[in-house]
Amino acid sequence: MSTWNRPYLALIFATLLTGCSSLSHFDDPSMSPSTVPTVSGTVHGGQQAVTGSKVQMYAANNTVHKGVATALLATPVTTDASGSFNITGLYTCPTPGTLVYLVATGGNPGLTAGTNNTGLSMMSLLGTCGSLTSSTLVTINELTTVAAVFALKPFMLDGTHIGANLTANPTALSAALAASSLIVNPLTGQTIAAITGGPTLPTTLYNTLADILAACINSNGTIDQFQLQPCSKLFLYTFDPLGNYPSDTLIAMLRMVQYPSNNIQVLFGLVGSTGPFQPTLATYPQDWTGALTVNVPPSPNILAAYYSARMIAIDGQQHIWVANYSTDTIHVYDQNLNLLYTIASDTYNIFFLKADPSGNIWAYGSNVLSKYAPDGTSLLPAGGINTGLLGFTGSNSGFDIDKFGNIWISSFQKYGTSGPSGSMVPCFAKFSNAGTPLFTAPGICFSSATVGPPLAVATDAAGNAYMGTNNPATILKVDANGNSLYGPTGKVSYRGVTLQPDPTLDQVWITDDMYTIQIKGSDGSIVNYVRSSLQTTQTSNVTLDGANTFWITSTTDLNSSGIQCSAVNAYLPAGTKYTTGQTSNSCALGGLKPSGLNYTQGIAIDAYGNIWVVNYGNHTLQKIPSQAAPKLKQTF
Repeated sequence: MSTWNRPYLALIFATLLTGCSSLSHFDDPSMSPSTVPTVSGTVHGGQQAVTGSKVQMYAANNTVHKGVATALLATPVTTDASGSFNITGLYTCPTPGTLVYLVATGGNPGLTAGTNNTGLSMMSLLGTCGSLTSSTLVTINELTTVAAVFALKPFMLDGTHIGANLTANPTALSAALAASSLIVNPLTGQTIAAITGGPTLPTTLYNTLADILAACINSNGTIDQFQLQPCSKLFLYTFDPLGNYPSDTLIAMLRMVQYPSNNIQVLFGLVGSTGPFQPTLATYPQDWTGALTVNVPPSPNILAAYYSARMIAIDGQQHIWVANYSTDTIHVYDQNLNLLYTIASDTYNIFFLKADPSGNIWAYGSNVLSKYAPDGTSLLPAGGINTGLLGFTGSNSGFDIDKFGNIWISSFQKYGTSGPSGSMVPCFAKFSNAGTPLFTAPGICFSSATVGPPLAVATDAAGNAYMGTNNPATILKVDANGNSLYGPTGKVSYRGVTLQPDPTLDQVWITDDMYTIQIKGSDGSIVNYVRSSLQTTQTSNVTLDGANTFWITSTTDLNSSGIQCSAVNAYLPAGTKYTTGQTSNSCALGGLKPSGLNYTQGIAIDAYGNIWVVNYGNHTLQKIPSQAAPKLKQTF
């Protein structure tokens, strides 16, 4: 597999630290501070100053994923009677580009003198060491902890193990820190105010999680077997799948983000009506997953009803591309959901949008191929490549790009006199990365009454291509030259509405409405079978993350009631359902269900572990932070 050839170096990382306007790139010598930086601040539990808390400064590991962080203070500093601390002159930057953060543990949150809550642990992100100034101020509280954990979850084991391999993913940690600054102002420790035209943040969700932590943090930390104390409930109901219980509030927060559907109702019971962070959610959510949301098109207006946002892709600079099904429009966003530009594509009715191994974006629909650089420049002749005029009739149901950058399309031709009248023969069409046909029109076709019309097409790491067919249902397979590998009647009696080969296993993921199936790529035999839902489910799009976990978007009509239930589900490579979720509101889909999901369509995962989803039902793009394994390479 080829790595992206244009890493995302143009991303501007906004922070609100005093004297610091941006997060620098790693190891940038120009960012070396001219004076010894002062880092001072306060530790608060809710609105209460925490006295006697130990504050340590850490440098994130820049070589090992979730590696050991380096403690920069020989001895942690202790907060005074007002919760204040100062670490001037007590540390040395490993490099100006090293990313640093603070962790506060223990202390008295305004209780009887001598009280020490040993379960108290909170953190706040500073930025790059070279960006600190002589007047850097920071707050450490529950909200800064929520923001840090949401941003750093893919790179974090606990407060002392945060890291990423920056050789493979140079901007991984700086992007995470910038994402944190979208949630909370580290100077004030409060959520960021909404910006007109900017993304909508789940502020009430963040406040709710912070209040759950505050219930334990503002106590003496007592653990009792009757679960009468808030720390007892928090630690008891935030265990991991192996039954390990957290011993501090930072790990408890990490567990809530890692397993967002576990024990929601009990944990929500820790939220008091007068909690320190307001407003909070009125009732417990379907899970703790938070999503940042923008309208597509940017301003909701009468045109939104005609703008059917469906497809999504991420280019080599980690820009987010959202294509419209009803027109020729593509909107391009940065990581902070700011609209960069709008493209009038050569492709109308865009059914497919995908990045190639070079990080360029291809659009396809209505028999027209278009190709764009990350800056929006068209890379094909004006008008694109009309595959229909070349003799390839696209079915608008299958499109993929192989590891060499070749384009595969599921096309069709009509049966001749020997086949059922009016039926479509499925054909594999293949084009070079320049748009030149590599198969003779109409493609490699399968004329058989036991093979149905074409559906999805996908390619594996060896350059083979698969196609699903409909009624009769089967899976076809050809090699890179179009030679049949499964025979004219195909394999497996499932339609293959979506297909996704696993690049590390001889397996292919298949979805067929409410079913998720794994087959052996070499012979088409069933390896695993999962009934995704008890109801008929529309599975729209699929992708793999950096750990080859299989992610899908799906929507079901609850018992034909007209009530839509949408979710984002994941399955481990062995077929185990990874995001099982709850069945709130009778929704049997499970999975991640952040507020705002509405007839989910396109899904994509970026190099930082963020999940991006397009909602066809309400014309929105959503960013679900840090739930997946970072996707560093193009998956085939």
